[in-house]
Amino acid sequence: MLQERHPNVVQVHGCHEQDGKPYLIMELLTGGSLNRQPGRHQMPLTEAAALVRTLAQTMDAVHRQGIVHGNLKPSKVLLAADGTPKIGGFIIGRKEREVSATILAPAVMGTPRYMAPEQLAGDTAAVGPATDIYALGLILYELLTGWLPFRAVTLWEMMAQVLREPPEPPSRVRPDVTPGLDAICLRCLAKEPKQRYPSAGELARELERYP
Repeated sequence: MLQERHPNVVQVHGCHEQDGKPYLIMELLTGGSLNRQPGRHQMPLTEAAALVRTLAQTMDAVHRQGIVHGNLKPSKVLLAADGTPKIGGFIIGRKEREVSATILAPAVMGTPRYMAPEQLAGDTAAVGPATDIYALGLILYELLTGWLPFRAVTLWEMMAQVLREPPEPPSRVRPDVTPGLDAICLRCLAKEPKQRYPSAGELARELERYP
């Protein structure tokens, strides 16, 4: 749990137990989520950049407390009634130094089509803030194009693409995507964690310049 409340993280108001089963009392958000049907929606460039900038700033604050999300995707970005985005659904949600000792298996810790290469490969030692940065790149790509960069028919084909093939630049799907946004997406989606942005805060600063 975060040591400090953040306006763009779903708030937990309490933790209780009933009949030996723990449960959380959480903030009620009535605006739905970012989850969208692939291939049907493309967000305006400035709106997509601003939204992912907010998410990156939020994840930077989370990462600075040593916490990794591990399953960041559009359905985990919930919206308040006024449209404010709030990140929830943390599945690692623990200090980064503990991650490698606590993750059970890649299939347990995320949604395959939104998982980074290191998650799909089962490299738990490599899972960290860069894994969430990869997910932010996927969210930006999907908001811009309406699609994910890897769209194989079967799960195994998709996993092979994520592990081995370079993503198609967003501008090839949507020609008005600027070179800057292309570059940001592709850096987030680098196969090697060290080739991505060094922090979510750095990603947020890059997004301030584009499109």
